[in-house]
Amino acid sequence: MGLLDKLRKIPHALAHPREHAWVLEDGVARVRGLLYRHGYRLLTRGRVNIGPGFVAECALHVRGPGRVTIGEACRIRRSNMQEPVIITLTPDARVEIGAHSTMGGLRVRCAERVTFGAQLLAAKTTVTDTDYGLSGEPVPGARPVEVGENCWLGVETSVCPGVRLGKNVVVSGGTVVTRDMPQDTMAMGNPARAVKLPRPAGAPGGTA
Repeated sequence: MGLLDKLRKIPHALAHPREHAWVLEDGVARVRGLLYRHGYRLLTRGRVNIGPGFVAECALHVRGPGRVTIGEACRIRRSNMQEPVIITLTPDARVEIGAHSTMGGLRVRCAERVTFGAQLLAAKTTVTDTDYGLSGEPVPGARPVEVGENCWLGVETSVCPGVRLGKNVVVSGGTVVTRDMPQDTMAMGNPARAVKLPRPAGAPGGTA
């Protein structure tokens, strides 16, 4: 159902709020996403670029002098834990989030480069490419972070500087990832260790 179809349902939803509460909530989230998309582009003179179809169930905070790109059809979810925050620390910093991603309480701190592939699913998690000193200032020598396609980042997780996650990596709740994780694995523990995920039936190399 497209945005126009949902907007046409608003008068009926207003007359029957309990029955159609989700229509109103989704409509508001889509309008808010549209405002964020155009508002951030204008206010930052194109440094923050949000793709079409952006849906914002809650506030999105983007700060700093670097560039941020969010792909098409992304959604930020309402979370009681924290709102999504993206902070760039230098003018050369680049944050890229792939299309069709869903973010809850994602927090990104970037001094050089942090990239997420398409279909990211992130809960309350922190991803940073730079270490911090006692003063809270970034330590020189950023190490880029790369998160592959279709990765799931669980609640209270951290992805540390220099880490690369392959495709289809699941980071379980409470995990601190300090080293690379190969594709099709689950990262568990502090520091994280890789556990191979089973292939679904019918997948290459799996059981038909």
